Amino acid sequence: MPDDAMPRSLFVDFMYAVAVGATIVRIDPSHLHVRSVEFWGVWFLIAVFLEDFYLYHTKVVPNLTSRLTARGLIVEMTIVFTWYVAQVAFPTRPDWFLISFAVFFLLKLLAGLGMGGSYPTRNDFLFLLPVGTALVLLFCPSSGSTSLIALFLAWFVSVGVWWSAETKQAG
Repeated sequence: MPDDAMPRSLFVDFMYAVAVGATIVRIDPSHLHVRSVEFWGVWFLIAVFLEDFYLYHTKVVPNLTSRLTARGLIVEMTIVFTWYVAQVAFPTRPDWFLISFAVFFLLKLLAGLGMGGSYPTRNDFLFLLPVGTALVLLFCPSSGSTSLIALFLAWFVSVGVWWSAETKQAG
């Protein structure tokens, strides 16, 4: 990692920790059962965010060439913010949840398109799968559990193919 990228990644690490820390407290005794949509939704959203954190550290940080700029700060904090709004909105505000979830992945796509170096930009088009799924669910309302399953499958496929393609490209 370039030496001048270190302060940037440390700040983003802090923001990821704050967001996840504020989310974990949502799991209280009333949600601790296998039929709780909120229980599974919170863990799913944490998994989405941790995968994003892993991608950031393994694929983005090595390609950072300068200290944090205003544009970079806005993009990175907007990604964190949209994820946070998605998890706050789930499951009581499905419209806000689905829009924020879609925007989270759209921002990741746009940020990836702006990356240079050896970042696998074309893989980021896979983020359109969770975006499209969220938008379909927005216009074709379904139950919270059905939406959660559909989003999980879209995310799981996009992440699985993203990392498989990256492994093949790197190998």
